[in-house]
Formats: sequence, structure tokens, C-alpha cells
Amino acid sequence: ICFLDQMTVMALIQENDHPLLQVCATALYHTVANLNTKHQVPFVLPPSPTLVYRMLMSPTAIGVSSMCGILSEYKQSFQSLKNIVNEHGDEHPSALYRSG
Repeated sequence: ICFLDQMTVMALIQENDHPLLQVCATALYHTVANLNTKHQVPFVLPPSPTLVYRMLMSPTAIGVSSMCGILSEYKQSFQSLKNIVNEHGDEHPSALYRSG
């Protein structure tokens, strides 16, 4: 997923933040954000700060709106993961941290 994030940032730079590419990036991170809640994956991988900044500083409204929606989904995923960790005690303390 980190590789895809880097490729997405490079593509956005190359294509001058084209709106269609922003929609594709949003679709990717919509799926990644929901891995925890829909498929019980024990970790959450947020988009890189570079991707977030590019989308939020985009000249088109679709980039800003899409990234706000994705960040909201990540908040829900982090809360869900936090609840899982709290229910199971310290069995999985590293689940809240991004492996890099």
C-alpha cells in the first residue's frame, strides 16, 4: 500500500493533479480505510502526508471534498481499531502504530 501511495503522489505530480486521477486515488484509499471495519484487518494505513496535502491544496473541489471524506473514514477506522484493542487488552499493542 505504501508503494501505491508513492506511485499515486508521483502520478499526481506528473499529471498536475488531474481530477480523474484524484478520483482514482480517492477510490484506493476508500478501500484501504475500510479494510479494518469490513474485513477485520488488524491495522490501519493512512495516506502519506504528501498525498493528503496535495489533495487538500488542490485547485479543484473534488480533491478537497474527497480527501475530507477519506479522513473521516480513517477516523472511524482508528476508533474501531482502538475499541478492538481496548476489548482485548494488551494482546495487540502494536496494532495502533503504522509499520513503515
